[in-house]
Amino acid sequence: MGVFAAALPRSRERPGVAKSVEAFAVCLFPKKKKKKKRSAAMAAIKRLLPSFNRVLVEKIVLPKKSAGGILLPETSKQLNSGKVIAVGPGERDRDGKLIPVALKEGDHVLLPEYGGLEVKLAPEKEYLLFRENDILGTLCD
Repeated sequence: MGVFAAALPRSRERPGVAKSVEAFAVCLFPKKKKKKKRSAAMAAIKRLLPSFNRVLVEKIVLPKKSAGGILLPETSKQLNSGKVIAVGPGERDRDGKLIPVALKEGDHVLLPEYGGLEVKLAPEKEYLLFRENDILGTLCD
Protein backbone atom coordinates (compact mmCIF):
# COMPACT_ATOMS: atom_id res chain seq x y z
CA MET A 1 0.00 0.00 0.00
CA GLY A 2 1.13 3.49 -0.72
CA VAL A 3 1.48 6.42 1.61
CA PHE A 4 -1.78 8.03 0.51
CA ALA A 5 -3.83 4.89 0.95
CA ALA A 6 -2.49 4.29 4.46
CA ALA A 7 -3.37 7.88 5.53
CA LEU A 8 -7.02 7.49 4.53
CA PRO A 9 -9.42 5.54 6.74
CA ARG A 10 -10.87 2.44 5.18
CA SER A 11 -14.63 2.37 5.03
CA ARG A 12 -16.53 -0.87 5.07
CA GLU A 13 -19.13 0.44 2.66
CA ARG A 14 -16.65 1.23 -0.12
CA PRO A 15 -13.58 -1.07 0.03
CA GLY A 16 -12.25 0.08 -3.36
CA VAL A 17 -11.84 3.72 -2.33
CA ALA A 18 -8.33 3.31 -0.94
CA LYS A 19 -7.12 1.58 -4.11
CA SER A 20 -8.54 4.27 -6.38
CA VAL A 21 -6.90 7.01 -4.29
CA GLU A 22 -3.60 5.16 -4.47
CA ALA A 23 -3.93 4.82 -8.27
CA PHE A 24 -4.70 8.54 -8.48
CA ALA A 25 -1.61 9.35 -6.39
CA VAL A 26 0.56 7.19 -8.68
CA CYS A 27 -0.71 9.19 -11.66
CA LEU A 28 0.17 12.46 -9.96
CA PHE A 29 3.50 11.35 -8.56
CA PRO A 30 4.96 8.59 -10.76
CA LYS A 31 7.89 6.62 -9.44
CA LYS A 32 11.19 7.69 -10.86
CA LYS A 33 13.06 5.04 -12.79
CA LYS A 34 16.59 4.51 -11.65
CA LYS A 35 19.14 4.94 -14.39
CA LYS A 36 21.82 2.32 -14.58
CA LYS A 37 25.18 3.86 -13.90
CA ARG A 38 27.80 2.90 -16.42
CA SER A 39 31.37 3.04 -15.45
CA ALA A 40 33.66 5.24 -17.49
CA ALA A 41 35.57 2.15 -18.63
CA MET A 42 32.45 0.49 -20.07
CA ALA A 43 31.54 3.68 -21.89
CA ALA A 44 35.07 3.87 -23.34
CA ILE A 45 34.90 0.24 -24.46
CA LYS A 46 31.59 0.84 -26.23
CA ARG A 47 33.08 3.84 -28.05
CA LEU A 48 36.22 2.00 -29.17
CA LEU A 49 35.67 0.20 -32.46
CA PRO A 50 38.79 -1.53 -33.79
CA SER A 51 39.69 -0.80 -37.39
CA PHE A 52 40.21 -3.32 -40.20
CA ASN A 53 40.90 -6.83 -38.91
CA ARG A 54 41.81 -5.87 -35.36
CA VAL A 55 40.25 -7.38 -32.25
CA LEU A 56 39.98 -5.88 -28.74
CA VAL A 57 40.55 -8.57 -26.10
CA GLU A 58 40.16 -8.45 -22.32
CA LYS A 59 42.92 -10.61 -20.90
CA ILE A 60 41.79 -13.15 -18.32
CA VAL A 61 44.09 -12.87 -15.33
CA LEU A 62 44.03 -15.79 -12.93
CA PRO A 63 43.96 -14.98 -9.22
CA LYS A 64 47.24 -15.14 -7.32
CA LYS A 65 45.49 -16.49 -4.22
CA SER A 66 43.27 -19.51 -3.87
CA ALA A 67 39.82 -19.33 -2.26
CA GLY A 68 41.39 -20.51 1.01
CA GLY A 69 43.96 -17.70 0.98
CA ILE A 70 46.94 -19.79 -0.13
CA LEU A 71 49.39 -17.95 -2.40
CA LEU A 72 49.75 -19.73 -5.73
CA PRO A 73 53.24 -20.02 -7.24
CA GLU A 74 53.91 -18.23 -10.51
CA THR A 75 55.44 -21.35 -12.00
CA SER A 76 52.00 -22.94 -12.29
CA LYS A 77 50.79 -23.49 -15.84
CA GLN A 78 48.58 -20.63 -16.93
CA LEU A 79 46.64 -20.59 -20.13
CA ASN A 80 47.16 -17.21 -21.80
CA SER A 81 43.57 -16.51 -22.83
CA GLY A 82 41.14 -13.65 -23.17
CA LYS A 83 37.61 -12.66 -24.04
CA VAL A 84 36.82 -10.76 -27.26
CA ILE A 85 35.20 -7.42 -26.42
CA ALA A 86 35.02 -5.70 -29.84
CA VAL A 87 35.76 -6.69 -33.43
CA GLY A 88 36.62 -4.54 -36.45
CA PRO A 89 34.67 -4.79 -39.71
CA GLY A 90 37.36 -6.75 -41.54
CA GLU A 91 40.03 -6.30 -44.18
CA ARG A 92 39.68 -5.67 -47.91
CA ASP A 93 41.29 -7.85 -50.56
CA ARG A 94 42.82 -6.63 -53.85
CA ASP A 95 39.44 -6.45 -55.56
CA GLY A 96 38.00 -4.29 -52.76
CA LYS A 97 35.77 -7.00 -51.32
CA LEU A 98 35.40 -7.03 -47.54
CA ILE A 99 36.79 -10.12 -45.79
CA PRO A 100 34.97 -10.26 -42.42
CA VAL A 101 36.70 -11.19 -39.18
CA ALA A 102 36.12 -14.82 -38.17
CA LEU A 103 35.82 -13.95 -34.45
CA LYS A 104 32.80 -12.45 -32.76
CA GLU A 105 32.20 -10.65 -29.46
CA GLY A 106 32.15 -12.97 -26.47
CA ASP A 107 34.53 -15.61 -27.93
CA HIS A 108 37.26 -16.96 -25.66
CA VAL A 109 40.56 -16.95 -27.53
CA LEU A 110 44.10 -18.21 -26.99
CA LEU A 111 46.63 -15.38 -27.07
CA PRO A 112 50.35 -15.40 -27.88
CA GLU A 113 52.74 -14.87 -24.97
CA TYR A 114 54.06 -11.62 -26.40
CA GLY A 115 52.49 -9.14 -28.76
CA GLY A 116 49.43 -7.02 -29.01
CA LEU A 117 49.00 -3.37 -28.19
CA GLU A 118 48.09 -2.66 -24.57
CA VAL A 119 45.11 -0.30 -24.23
CA LYS A 120 44.31 1.35 -20.88
CA LEU A 121 40.52 1.64 -20.62
CA ALA A 122 40.09 0.64 -16.98
CA PRO A 123 42.68 0.63 -14.21
CA GLU A 124 41.75 -2.83 -12.89
CA LYS A 125 41.49 -4.69 -16.22
CA GLU A 126 43.97 -5.40 -18.98
CA TYR A 127 42.87 -4.85 -22.59
CA LEU A 128 44.94 -5.78 -25.63
CA LEU A 129 44.47 -4.98 -29.31
CA PHE A 130 45.49 -7.80 -31.70
CA ARG A 131 45.28 -8.43 -35.41
CA GLU A 132 43.09 -11.38 -36.28
CA ASN A 133 46.13 -13.24 -37.66
CA ASP A 134 47.99 -12.93 -34.32
CA ILE A 135 45.33 -14.78 -32.31
CA LEU A 136 46.28 -18.44 -32.00
CA GLY A 137 42.82 -19.98 -31.76
CA THR A 138 39.36 -20.05 -30.22
CA LEU A 139 38.67 -21.94 -26.99
CA CYS A 140 35.46 -23.98 -27.13
CA ASP A 141 33.46 -24.89 -24.02
